[in-house]
Amino acid sequence: MLAKTIPAKAPGQAGRRVPTQQRARARVERMLAAAEELLVANGIANLKLGDVAERAGVPIGSVYEYFSCREDLLGALAERHYRVIEADTAKRFADIQTIEAMLVAVDLAIAEAWTYVRDNPGFREILCGVQAWEGLRELDWEDTMTNARIIAAAAAPFLPKIDADDVLALFLVVCDAAGSTARLSLHFGAYEHTLQKTFREMARNQFIELVRLNATR
Repeated sequence: MLAKTIPAKAPGQAGRRVPTQQRARARVERMLAAAEELLVANGIANLKLGDVAERAGVPIGSVYEYFSCREDLLGALAERHYRVIEADTAKRFADIQTIEAMLVAVDLAIAEAWTYVRDNPGFREILCGVQAWEGLRELDWEDTMTNARIIAAAAAPFLPKIDADDVLALFLVVCDAAGSTARLSLHFGAYEHTLQKTFREMARNQFIELVRLNATR
């Protein structure tokens, strides 16, 4: 059963050291800010821990103290962005009372996610690198599942006759397709508006179809 067998969280960066003192947290923040600037300037393939240390004004040993490799640092950056998106999703789908409100929330969530990608060039680099880095793929799947669970929980009251696995599966597909469509729009920028419009209509229509099926059972 999908809803029971897939964990809410995929394996994360469990081995990463977490700074506890304010001074250490500030240093790590400088490293992450420097890494994001370098991502935007040079691309994900050219990110080097030595360059991060130089940009952040810290010894290279300080970088390795918290990030054992480039993938670990990229994972920390990705997690920050994914947690923002998940918080926005939770807020958007809180206290949905009607089917129409659910449809509006789906539209707005897609538009807001698109805006977030467009306004955060560092995250755009990470999103485009998801396919190449195993650690980023794990985090992307975790984010996909988290958002799908949030949306499925909001939709469930309107679909009492639809199996919970089917509801979750729909929004897993929608959330995964959102990332894929965003990557397409980054590569084919001239089609961004059309891609977003097509995807929003697809997501709405799939939910409406489940509502229709629920009414016929």
